[in-house]
Amino acid sequence: MTMSSEKQSTSDTYSYTSVVEAVGVLYNNGNGNGHLSKESASQWLDGFQKSIYSWQICNDILQHNTDLSCCYFAAQTMRSKIKYQFHELPPNTHHDLKASLFSHLNSQSRTSPQVVTQLCLAIADLALQMVQWRNSLQEIIVTLSRDGHLMDNLLEILFVMPEEINNKSLRLGQNRRHELIGEWDQHRLELLDFFASCLNQYESAGNWKLANRLIGTFGQWWSVGVFADNDFVEQHRMDLLLAPFRFIAGSQTATAGSLSPDLAESAHTTAAECLCSAFYAVEAVDLYPTVVPAMVNAALGLEPAYQASVAAEDTSRCISICRVWSDMAQSLTPKLTNEPNVGLGSLRTLDLLLTVVGHPCRELAEYTLSFWYSFAAAVSVSKSKELFQPYMERVVVALVKHCQCASPNSTTGDADQDTTGFHEFRERVTELLEDVLYLVEPERLLCTMFNLLKEFEASSSADWRLTEAVLFILCIIVSEVSSQENEVTPQLLHAVLSLPPDSTPIPLQLTGLTFLGKMAVWVNIHQEFLGAVFPVLLNALSNPELVSASASALGQYCTFCKTQMQSQFAGLLQVAETLPNNSGLKPDAAQELLCGITQVLSRLPDEQQITAGLQRLCDVQVAGLEAALAARTAAGSRSGCSGGSCCGPNAGKANPIPWLDCLATLFREFHPNLSSSSESHPGLPVMRAVWPSIERTLAQYPDCMRVVEHTCRVIRYQVRCLKRSCAPLLPQLADRIMLSYAAFPHSCFLYLAGILTDEFGEDSTCQVGLLQLLEAMMGPTLATLESGRGLAQNPDMAEDLFRLCTRFLQRCPGQLLASRALPTIWQLALGSLSAEHRDAVASVTKFLQELLQLGQHNQQHREPVLALLSDSEQGGAALTRVLVHASVLQLSSYSVPDAAEVLHSLLLLDQRTVSDWIGAALLQLPATRPDGLVQATPDQIQHFHRTLANSSDVSDMSRQLQQLARLFK
Repeated sequence: MTMSSEKQSTSDTYSYTSVVEAVGVLYNNGNGNGHLSKESASQWLDGFQKSIYSWQICNDILQHNTDLSCCYFAAQTMRSKIKYQFHELPPNTHHDLKASLFSHLNSQSRTSPQVVTQLCLAIADLALQMVQWRNSLQEIIVTLSRDGHLMDNLLEILFVMPEEINNKSLRLGQNRRHELIGEWDQHRLELLDFFASCLNQYESAGNWKLANRLIGTFGQWWSVGVFADNDFVEQHRMDLLLAPFRFIAGSQTATAGSLSPDLAESAHTTAAECLCSAFYAVEAVDLYPTVVPAMVNAALGLEPAYQASVAAEDTSRCISICRVWSDMAQSLTPKLTNEPNVGLGSLRTLDLLLTVVGHPCRELAEYTLSFWYSFAAAVSVSKSKELFQPYMERVVVALVKHCQCASPNSTTGDADQDTTGFHEFRERVTELLEDVLYLVEPERLLCTMFNLLKEFEASSSADWRLTEAVLFILCIIVSEVSSQENEVTPQLLHAVLSLPPDSTPIPLQLTGLTFLGKMAVWVNIHQEFLGAVFPVLLNALSNPELVSASASALGQYCTFCKTQMQSQFAGLLQVAETLPNNSGLKPDAAQELLCGITQVLSRLPDEQQITAGLQRLCDVQVAGLEAALAARTAAGSRSGCSGGSCCGPNAGKANPIPWLDCLATLFREFHPNLSSSSESHPGLPVMRAVWPSIERTLAQYPDCMRVVEHTCRVIRYQVRCLKRSCAPLLPQLADRIMLSYAAFPHSCFLYLAGILTDEFGEDSTCQVGLLQLLEAMMGPTLATLESGRGLAQNPDMAEDLFRLCTRFLQRCPGQLLASRALPTIWQLALGSLSAEHRDAVASVTKFLQELLQLGQHNQQHREPVLALLSDSEQGGAALTRVLVHASVLQLSSYSVPDAAEVLHSLLLLDQRTVSDWIGAALLQLPATRPDGLVQATPDQIQHFHRTLANSSDVSDMSRQLQQLARLFK
């Protein structure tokens, strides 16, 4: 590649002039210029960036320093090309590219920082990818450190190099990464000395901007694991190691007082990031007997700086110190739990973190939660569990104040300035408490919270927010409290039931209702309290602000107190019939209540009463559904759901989804205890009555995917509920599926067909009809998946298709193996193995595994399976090649075990033949790239051939495939 500077046409489509014009339109000319609009300029430039001509033209733009917008676009394009399309360049042009990038960096270094950043990233990525560039790290340092004004650029490159080496987009491969890290390891002392020398120079000159940048860069190099413990024996390197602690404490040299507030904050933030990286890198603390004690002592020495920051209300610096302590504690967790109060296991670390949790700023407490999670898990298997129980209890007590909501005029947390953050914080606290309950007896925490509640109430400055926060914590605890606890629990229950509804703030009432719902398990044992709880919940249903919480709690009592609630069933039916008129009722709460009521209904002794009750519950939902259909008809639209007009938040009464979800809930939870004398399922008459509305919904919303999905979900639960009792409706179901799928092939119809096959596939009278259904659905499915990027855009369809095919193999394999559709399904499976969708790949591999196991274990079906494998072009050799290549080059690591399952099943069929297929597939991998990068040596290929062909089990084969993939990614 010649880096020419001539402004001549490089191709008929792209030229220097046309690119400059398009960039000008995109960045500078508002709505466009002449024939070129802003949108068309963007599309045109996108195509240019993907073309081979962009290398030369972008080089020309940078060389001529055309203008700021053009130079930024060119630099960004060069970086992107190096990262994603480096293979386009012939190897003999790589040195020219390197020289050009350094030249551009030198000329642009005093202009735009944005352009320089892109060039630095480009040089870093080039150094990692360019095989011929030996000792690139040393050369970059030597070349750029000669000129003082390039030092900032040098630190930028050194900052991103250790980060980019693990960037999967570069596809360096394990061999190249090992080679680079080996080079870096040889020069690590020179790198440390360079950092130490520069830091000393910058601190002496008061150049805190570059000093801060250097600290950040030093932190990045911990991530690649090249530093060893004895590297820091020399004093100047130990000074470098401990320098971030000075920065985070704000105790730089005398000139530190001249730091601007922004730079001071940046300094301690960068220092904290550096130290967090370092503590993570030295997690195997016994391998760093010099480094770790020095860092831990320095971190513990930050306590005065923390106290000073608290006094100065410098929350930002408090957060930085908190991050360091939290990450230090993470690394020291094994020492803390196995060697408490000995050396590095000093419990002072926990005391410092408890101090942080006690800070009034919620953000500080939140930073420590990750540590407390992992610490709780480690303590649960520790021999010193009892030693740490008081610490975990203190954490829970300290978190109470952070769980306070903000206003008496809103629902819990809604008035907090960061509503989402507050809600997420409470969720994280809930997760932590669930872990803590394995360490501290729930009854003990219950007593602690109860005593805390009494302290708050006795205080002259009693605040309902604290009461609500304690009650929130109690909602988590009471679910785990023993049903035999009779001292504190009754008092708490009485206190909540006694809250006066007229004078109690709404957030406190809401949490009280949640608490009552959590008490359902306990009340089921202590039934004498049910009579007091039930009226309170019913009264709250009349308040629009409380109705959802009350409905959820009532649903829990129905679920856990089914027998006792049977006597209240008539009242529950009335509640279910009137609640849809309450505008404050949330869909989730409505479904939770219906779930509980249906479980009570299922336990009624009389089948006629069960059928009548289910019919009344469904009538309410069908009425709402019919109203939605009528509103849709009145709007004059039968199709087209642009912007969610029929099912979005603005759909109003025309939205059928809430009613469909309630119907699905009813049939999902309806499991009556049928007697042996039952002639038919009590739900069949109800399903017959509901079906016309379901069918009209599919007909009226044919192209609205969400509505169709929720409608299919109703049918799914109906079929699962009634099982073969709904056989009389099977022809209508199949006809509707075929009719709807032919018009609009939503993948949920494939899923529904799989449900029908699972339930009726073993019934010989249904098998032919089910196969006809599958074959009828194959046409629209193939048309969708084989068109353009069909598979990439419709992975759900592939997932549901192969789930359906798997059901056939499990329930009526003979039908599918004899079907004319099988060869097409096989070829589609081969093409779908590389889908960028975890569930789709899992579905395909499950189908292939079931198919191969049929050939292995069932003599009756062995012949058609072997016939598929024997095909010279699309048979077993092709399957093996696709499995190996997809595992190595395309699939994410979590999908490789699924591919290994199929490959292992192949081996069990015929090890010798499949071994040959594996060898051929491995030889077709791109072991050596055109630029000379050896991704896999012949010895490595042979090694993996042996290990894969002789893998003892699936897990071993999966590990081997993942190790092989690391050579290419």
